[in-house]
Amino acid sequence: MIKRVITIFLTFLFFSCSGIKIKPESYDNEKLNSLVSKLEIIKNEIERGNYSTLKNSLDLSLLKSYKVERLIQELPQNLKFYYTKPEINEGVVTNIVGIRYAENTVYLEVSYKYDKNIWRITDIKEREENR
Repeated sequence: MIKRVITIFLTFLFFSCSGIKIKPESYDNEKLNSLVSKLEIIKNEIERGNYSTLKNSLDLSLLKSYKVERLIQELPQNLKFYYTKPEINEGVVTNIVGIRYAENTVYLEVSYKYDKNIWRITDIKEREENR
């Protein structure tokens, strides 16, 4: 009898937990405007050769953090930083960033997360120019 009760309880527990759906975080205009403001600050600092705000905004894996550090070291001082308006797709905020130096342009697809009232960069992927 106890085995049946335990089996029924575990079956009920299994089926009740399997239907859990996580609702993606919603972002209002105020939060997105704060991201655009932060991107503008990062843009101005990068164009002056200062990368402190960018480095403080990173929430990346160790390998991607290393790649960003290498990219920062290789970039010349005279560069331009462009970005598109952030878009929300399935609860993830992304945009395209372009870094132009000399006659070269590097395009990056950047993902963001709003955590503890601060926007963090959670993923950076290099993107082809012709997309």
